[in-house]
Amino acid sequence: MFLKRIAIVSLCMGLLCGCDNTHDETPPTSAQTDSLDAHNSVAMKANQWLDIINNDSDAYQYDKSSEEDVELPTVIGQQLVWVKESYFKTVKEQRLFRRKAPVTESEFNMLMSQFEVTSSPEERETYRQIGKTISATQPPLPPLDRAGQTLIESEITLSEAVNALVEYHSSGDYRQDRLSKAPALHMALDQAWQQYRQASREANTLRNTLFSEEHDIELAYYKDCGLTGRLAVVESADIVQKIVDRLYTVISQQKKVEHIPLVAWQQDIEQLEDELALIKSLAKDPRALSDNGLEEAYIKDYAMALDAFITHLKLTLHDVGESAEKNETLLDDLEQKQMALIGVYNQLIVSVNCEE
Repeated sequence: MFLKRIAIVSLCMGLLCGCDNTHDETPPTSAQTDSLDAHNSVAMKANQWLDIINNDSDAYQYDKSSEEDVELPTVIGQQLVWVKESYFKTVKEQRLFRRKAPVTESEFNMLMSQFEVTSSPEERETYRQIGKTISATQPPLPPLDRAGQTLIESEITLSEAVNALVEYHSSGDYRQDRLSKAPALHMALDQAWQQYRQASREANTLRNTLFSEEHDIELAYYKDCGLTGRLAVVESADIVQKIVDRLYTVISQQKKVEHIPLVAWQQDIEQLEDELALIKSLAKDPRALSDNGLEEAYIKDYAMALDAFITHLKLTLHDVGESAEKNETLLDDLEQKQMALIGVYNQLIVSVNCEE
């Protein structure tokens, strides 16, 4: 699941509206400044770890030694996606390495022919150094720092296991030894995958706990300052998460879901539609955008993504129950809409535009 970033909260948002929509430029108290500075420091560091957890290869990490932004290694990310979405799916469907009969050459070619990407030692070391740089960033977040570095090491180990398997296939060695090394290479990849999954779960759990704590700070500040635009964005994203989680629970707990009454979801849908209407009106009001510290381009993109999610949610609720396979497809499609929404949310929520 693609996770949401923690918002960067700027005093300029509350200052422009005087924290009570009066537009009085009341200076912030030192307590307010200290509290938000602490929140933003945690948010920025936690969001860096989130880019690792999300396997977001479009993200950049600041390298203090070179004073430049370093792109997350895309090759390791590509390998991770291939292992998750192709390799083990094919192994499971074809029962490769799980049956008594050995894997045939044609089956191995089918398994490996679509992927020939390997990581270099330099790429793996760059990734390791990114983790060390994040860990060294203030403030210290010991549990998350340890979990984040463990996650990176598990991804590097997974990458090395993928390299060995890809090189075994691309070199043609599997023909020479009649696939005698294939089971051991598969086992090494499987073990690395299990270690990665465990490290990912632990990092997710720690990061989500931190997100919940900081999320309450965001919401309280937006409410206190009457920042209805930011509040609508955050609350709508929270409702979307709640809906997706609830749908997965309903369908996974029932062997056969014949129909889901729309009325049971109507309140959430209406609240989302209300938030969407507010966000659309906000996008047309430059002063309101400035007061809320929001970028016009991002808020318009967010409105489009939220509209698409609501439309697909209604379709999902209408069509669910036709078959287990159809249910899975509908939920996957809905999750894709949610991921698109969170992608925009993650850009929107950390940008601050307070131009008068």
